[in-house]
Amino acid sequence: MESSEVPSGYTETKYPILMVQGIGGWNDPGYFNGAVEALTKDGAEVFVANVTPHANTESKALTLVKDIEDILALTGKDKVNIIAYSIGVIHSRQAASIIPEGVASVTSVGGTNNGTPIGRIIARPNGFYESIVSTFFTAAGGFFSLLNGASSLVPYDPNAAFEGLDPDVAKQFNQENPWGYESHCDPTLKTESLASNGIHYFSWGGAGLFTNILDPSSLYTFWASTMIPEENDGIVSRCSSHLGKVIKDDYHMDHLDLVNGMLGLVSSSEVSPLTLFRQHANRLQLLGL
Repeated sequence: MESSEVPSGYTETKYPILMVQGIGGWNDPGYFNGAVEALTKDGAEVFVANVTPHANTESKALTLVKDIEDILALTGKDKVNIIAYSIGVIHSRQAASIIPEGVASVTSVGGTNNGTPIGRIIARPNGFYESIVSTFFTAAGGFFSLLNGASSLVPYDPNAAFEGLDPDVAKQFNQENPWGYESHCDPTLKTESLASNGIHYFSWGGAGLFTNILDPSSLYTFWASTMIPEENDGIVSRCSSHLGKVIKDDYHMDHLDLVNGMLGLVSSSEVSPLTLFRQHANRLQLLGL
């Protein structure tokens, strides 16, 4: 755990940090529930992506490239460190493939690097129950986008966004955007973060359910977890969360806990999600990133 006493500039990285949301996200620091503030507290320069959460991967990646170019122009730096959550890591990885010279690192937090069975159900429901599940997720995503104004960002296509979660689509994506893991559950985890394209890749993820009895969202993640035949965080399996150097893939956190959960209702026996973000900024700092 992070010591209560940290040196001045503990989170100050050489390159600015770009936070990228998952599905249902919006371009506001509040989406990360304190993580942006925790990073900036001791020196990090942090930006939040301005990408619609409901569009196809290519459209989101191109919009993210524009964000990166704007940040570089604004700060005078030549690279950014991307920290992406959930499906946000997919278009972050593609953006890094498009503009590798502008990206120092890509970090996956609960990333859907190999998709999730829920994505297949949503994109291609088979039968009545799966159709109900698909309708629920698509409607919920659309509702949150309307609520936070993200649907005004174009192109807006919830079905295309959820299709990016399909494991079959993810497999093809990984062939076109390598530097992850060649197989879904490769038993040999990488010990080095630097890839052949000059970008550092990191990841961490959770494998916890019902992490806080006061958190009503635990019912949602538990229900979703029953559709995934592997140890998972309620949305993403441990194996799917792997990208580059795996910091840890089984924190006692569900998928929402990874970004400090609902109202910060996370496990009291696990390291704080905010501490993980701060520790990672320091990790990047020590690598000269």
